[in-house]
Amino acid sequence: MIKQIVVLMICILCILLFTSTDKFSATISDRDQKIKQIEVEIENNMKTHDIPGMAFALVDSNGIIYSKGFGTLDIREDTQQIDENTNFNLGSLSKVFTTIAIMQLQEKGLLRIEDPVVNYLPWFKTRDALMSNQITIKHLLNHSSGLPSRLNVHEVKSVDRREIKIQISDKLRNVMLVAKPGETFEYTNMNTDLLQIIIEEVSDVPFTKYMDENIFKPLGMNRTGYFTFDDQQLSNTAIGHRYHWGKIKPFKEKLVYATSSSAGLSSNATDLAKFMMCLLNEGGNSYG
Repeated sequence: MIKQIVVLMICILCILLFTSTDKFSATISDRDQKIKQIEVEIENNMKTHDIPGMAFALVDSNGIIYSKGFGTLDIREDTQQIDENTNFNLGSLSKVFTTIAIMQLQEKGLLRIEDPVVNYLPWFKTRDALMSNQITIKHLLNHSSGLPSRLNVHEVKSVDRREIKIQISDKLRNVMLVAKPGETFEYTNMNTDLLQIIIEEVSDVPFTKYMDENIFKPLGMNRTGYFTFDDQQLSNTAIGHRYHWGKIKPFKEKLVYATSSSAGLSSNATDLAKFMMCLLNEGGNSYG
């Protein structure tokens, strides 16, 4: 499996969540010492795993305690250093925000996750229509729909919502489920790509616009979005990297609008720290 190393992975999980400042910063001296230990650990891991660059943020419910970037945007050009505002493609972490959008729409009474998908997408049908009619939004959320793991829509190049639905419908028509809905876990991007279409159908706005207006802007995540699909090239954006014949090489993944929800989000340590603060404060932060 090809491993892309844009590892904001670690930006998020290294958004080490210390929910109590008492545990982390009894004194400024203790805090600085622990931060230094974290930096050393990050630098050691970057060397061990050939990671070109990453960003790190440490937060609690009150705000950002510390943030920093490491390495470079592109190993071919080591002049521009990564900082806490450097954007990375989040890959499958995009799914987290898609899930939030679905739950928002349920809170507004616009959908129910226990409902069959076909209630919202009448064209949704696999080879065994009786079986696929049992797939619910919840099954898509927890990857128990029975749709096969290799199923994807990367070849759907259109940004037209109607055309995307037609192409996905045609693709699904010949698909056999690998299990009964709700029976087993089978991870596939298609689950989340279908959630994107449900969000558009229910909200009646394009997916990227819904996400911007209902999640990113309210949280002050000003450099977070699906810029790949809007032909916007943000400055200070890291390129992806992967192993090729044993060496790290730059790698630009070919993303399409239809996969925005599952793999298309771009963000940075500062914006993700705001998101984590929102979670720690159970839905609120200083941005709204």
